[in-house]
Amino acid sequence: MRNKKLLSILLCLALVVSLAPAVFAADSGNVITGTYTYCPSMGIMGIPNQTGTFTYSDDYFSGNGYDVTKELSVISMNFTQASFGKQGVAHENQSDNQREFLEKCGFTGYQCNDFFKSGTTFDSMAVGGASKKLADGTTLVAIGARGHNYFKEWAGDVRAGLDGNWEGFQLAADQILDFVKTYIKDQGITGTIKLWMIGYSRSAISANIAAAAIDDGAKIGNVKLPRENMYVYTYETPEGVVDPNCRDAKYNNIHNIINPNDLVPHVPLKAWGFDRYGEDLFVPQAHTDSNYPALRDAMLVELNKVPLGQPYLHDLFQYLSFDLSKMQVAGDNKITQVEYYAMLEEALAKVIPDRQTFYKYQDDLMELMGTLLGNENSQFLDAIQIFINKLPTAATVIVSAGLAGEEPLVDVVANLLFDSLREAGVANYNFAQIRAMLSNTAPLLVSLITTAPAEVVTLLANVLTILTAHFSEIGIAWLRALPDDYLANQSHGSGAAAYVEPFTDVLKSAWYADVVKAAYDKGIMAGTSATTFEPNTTVTRGMVAQILYASASKPAVDFDNPFSDVKKGEWYYDAVIWANANNVAVGFDDGTFRPNAPVTREQLAVILCACKDGKPTGDLSKFSDAGKVSVWAKDGMSYAVGAGLIAGRGNNTLAPTATATRAEVAQIMVNFMK
Repeated sequence: MRNKKLLSILLCLALVVSLAPAVFAADSGNVITGTYTYCPSMGIMGIPNQTGTFTYSDDYFSGNGYDVTKELSVISMNFTQASFGKQGVAHENQSDNQREFLEKCGFTGYQCNDFFKSGTTFDSMAVGGASKKLADGTTLVAIGARGHNYFKEWAGDVRAGLDGNWEGFQLAADQILDFVKTYIKDQGITGTIKLWMIGYSRSAISANIAAAAIDDGAKIGNVKLPRENMYVYTYETPEGVVDPNCRDAKYNNIHNIINPNDLVPHVPLKAWGFDRYGEDLFVPQAHTDSNYPALRDAMLVELNKVPLGQPYLHDLFQYLSFDLSKMQVAGDNKITQVEYYAMLEEALAKVIPDRQTFYKYQDDLMELMGTLLGNENSQFLDAIQIFINKLPTAATVIVSAGLAGEEPLVDVVANLLFDSLREAGVANYNFAQIRAMLSNTAPLLVSLITTAPAEVVTLLANVLTILTAHFSEIGIAWLRALPDDYLANQSHGSGAAAYVEPFTDVLKSAWYADVVKAAYDKGIMAGTSATTFEPNTTVTRGMVAQILYASASKPAVDFDNPFSDVKKGEWYYDAVIWANANNVAVGFDDGTFRPNAPVTREQLAVILCACKDGKPTGDLSKFSDAGKVSVWAKDGMSYAVGAGLIAGRGNNTLAPTATATRAEVAQIMVNFMK
């Protein structure tokens, strides 16, 4: 009997030990493994808090912050998820997940700001952090900004302001900086420190801006912080920066990890002059990575370990063309989700050409978002989910109503929202209230629908695909599944990757490396700064004019300026006036040139044809989307194809209305100048 009792005790001890990593955190030497709790992407729609696993080591911070490692990208994403607001608890306990995660990683002295303890407001930013002493004598300070489950804070996303960085993001960045200063002071931290900072979505761009301020010398206390001691990882980072030097190499300790299928990193629009600090590192995408199927399958293995709340839809995205005469849609699988975003951005830039125009709608949009997304009542959140689920089947009805005018559009959308509220059991809004709430933004929506009905139909029909691309579960599944050096090979840090001089963002292994070098050496294209080329940045009409002007050796310009939006002193002024005077690139009927608008592939073809007085010798009929080439662009596109300047994209398509990157234009211009 005694032996049986002893055996039972030993078995119980073994069971406790085996469960310990899931309950506490196991420290094996300098490596800590454990679990953390996070609010899932669909948490506000009913999926309960989830448990993830992590592996942490102080050694992750022994290297240079400019270098990217898989271990740091994954643990930073763990930290990011743990920094989401905890659901189902009182406001004062919202930061529990973040605090528990940091404590399991060995950090002490946890603090958070008041916004992590109270209800959300339009412009609040909840931030928390902790610290620890490292073996090298430095203090590691970990700072996490809340990136999900923040309700009214979503409304701050549309606070544009009239100048400077996007105002809603800058306000949040200021709060992050204030917290960093407060934390270092309150904890009495001095000497040399290392800073680990993360953010997701809204908090990503806010952390991005705050980190850049520190790179620029912002005072955060009586501490020394070399730039190489900054480890900044942001995820699905929007654009919100107007600093023309934001891609300077000094900011490359800010690593923005992005899924190009996510719409969030594409806004606010580049056409309005927005970008982000640091370097962008992309997870695989079908049209740029030949090994995508295998990489995706490995990612799906990781994704299937967590409840997503929606199926993985991104390989099912379908662009929908819209026949205005018949009010019918037709599917097109040849345009990728990323190419569609470029088309949508172009349409938005036509409707809202600059942030000043957007500003007119700012307050109405904030009120609308604050009402729709700021209500923490579970029934109200159910209503939003029901409404979103209705959009794909109602897509053509909504667009048809928008084409008919503001009143029909408001009626259709208000009815959908009213029905959704009733189905969810929400009875404190009547139809008139909902209609009034939508009416102020109706002119904007009607303008977008009439300008780009196909893009709007596609947006509504694929709304679940587009929304789920922003889910953090997909992001961490990619990071865990990627080869160890996948992100490092894109990084511009101090690692072993080789770059094309003088550019720190053009890898020698990239397909465009030789043409970028040739374009630069021949004076055809300059960098966007002394050390950056931005190969993946969309080319604007002003950039094309500048490239052609440079290729003509920049002759003196003494012509009248016919354009209302081209001002003396702008970097593209001489180029645009020269291009117009020589019939190389002309403006629009409204007297504008739109220098900051993305140039489409067919526009570029027409411009190049005009430069060479080219002849239409290319056969467009061999391309499956030849019918989509605009009538005015057919000769130009035929010339460009015949001259070998523009080739087809994937699936034997020309993609005439798609935009072009600086790398693609470098290839075209090198061929053009031969």
